[in-house]
Amino acid sequence: LALTTVPAEKIHPWWFVANQPQKAKMFFDIINHEMKSSKLLIPFAKIDDDSGDVACFDGDDCGGNPKVYFSVGSETSHEDTDWESRYHLEDFDAWMTNALKGQ
Repeated sequence: LALTTVPAEKIHPWWFVANQPQKAKMFFDIINHEMKSSKLLIPFAKIDDDSGDVACFDGDDCGGNPKVYFSVGSETSHEDTDWESRYHLEDFDAWMTNALKGQ
């Protein structure tokens, strides 16, 4: 599913951070550097609700269809996060399916 084929209002309250490159870089820096993620995470979407979650691709996966992990807005560190046992979605299509359902 291509990003350009989905109107922004269809995935609201999520929005794609690539549309705001400065914010995308900020999220990347916060998650990977300030929060010291033990896994390289590539932020691609943020939800505008009380949680402040950021959806991220698994940047360590070079297979072409990475898992989607979430950096939760209330967390202050990812240094000791066990990513393999943490809630995630199998890929972007699974994330998009949930986003289209308003989840």
